Amino acid sequence: MTVEEAVTVALEHNLDILAARYEVDIASARIVTARLLPNPYVTGAGEYLDILGSDFLFNGATGAGPTEGNARLDVPIELGGKRRKRIAYAKADRSVSELLLLDAVRELRFAVQSACVRVLLEEALLKLARNDLSIFEGIVTINERRVRDGDLAEAELMRTRLAARERANIVRLDELSVRAARLQLQLLLGRAPEEALVDVAAPMPRDAIADTSYTILRSEALEQRPDLRALAAAESKANADIELQRALGWIDMNVGVMYHRQVGYARGANSMGFFLGIPLPFFDRNQGEIQRARQTHEQTVARTQAFRASLDEQVAEVIAEYFVAGELLAAIEGGMTTEARDVRDISEFAYRRGEVSFVEFLDAQRAFNETMRSYQEAMARYALARYRIDWVTGRSLEP
Repeated sequence: MTVEEAVTVALEHNLDILAARYEVDIASARIVTARLLPNPYVTGAGEYLDILGSDFLFNGATGAGPTEGNARLDVPIELGGKRRKRIAYAKADRSVSELLLLDAVRELRFAVQSACVRVLLEEALLKLARNDLSIFEGIVTINERRVRDGDLAEAELMRTRLAARERANIVRLDELSVRAARLQLQLLLGRAPEEALVDVAAPMPRDAIADTSYTILRSEALEQRPDLRALAAAESKANADIELQRALGWIDMNVGVMYHRQVGYARGANSMGFFLGIPLPFFDRNQGEIQRARQTHEQTVARTQAFRASLDEQVAEVIAEYFVAGELLAAIEGGMTTEARDVRDISEFAYRRGEVSFVEFLDAQRAFNETMRSYQEAMARYALARYRIDWVTGRSLEP
């Protein structure tokens, strides 16, 4: 799959993203809770019940009774706009969760892109190692024939065989690196290790960024970075928390109505009662939570300021990394790879004809391998710098 296809699969199946999406659902459930009104409650009572054998229900001579029964309905009434402020706080909390989800998408996108680049790099290095091994195996075959013909010393054959074995070991290590890189990508895609490993069927990105000025990229980052927007939403949430805690410091009333039934000796009587309950806020006026909410707001403001300062450094760093990677890649492509290949080919041809020593050919081959590895690593570094600019600025994000 291509890099973008891998990103799409990861957004659908990555376990961390799936868990982050639940945070939004949980925050939405808190809004439902915040909208609920307090429940009224009913109280029923029976008093002076003639159930212990005193026989006072129809006998006034005992002086006990009469039996009474009542039913009471109480309705709590919240003051200070508690419900409205609970809803505002819950909505602010959901906004933070949504932006954190978007930031998780940004982080996952860059992680998948980096994993794809690593897979491409390790596969390119493995291909280079296999070609190197193939060359040395061919030389071993030629030298074996030359030893049989008496044109080459046995020690020279042993040296070429040893060099071939070293190349074979490098191939095995590179194969292990390719598998490790593909397994890392597999994990990001939300796939089990035993499933078929993903193969990245796309070249490393080489397109240049149109505008890499510090002012433009910093402006984009300030507008688009979801983690910065999440901090701004967290400030709003902290303000909503302060208002909510102040509201919770208000007293709440309890209004009740009661129906009373009294069973007299001759006949019964009905009556009504009304109640109003108001707590006296002598001690607890929610002072601690109000102070806690204020300190949380100050903490969030400080975190936002610190993040803005670090963001400036991040933007400057990725711009420098992008230009250095581009210059390094251009320098290698400017003739180093061609020269290294020509020197290697000439040395190989001359060695096969017996015109140069094995050490001279080995040096030329080593120089070629180092140049080509540097070239592949430079392409990977440029691709990562290209992707990292998108990561820093928050470009191409999908919730």
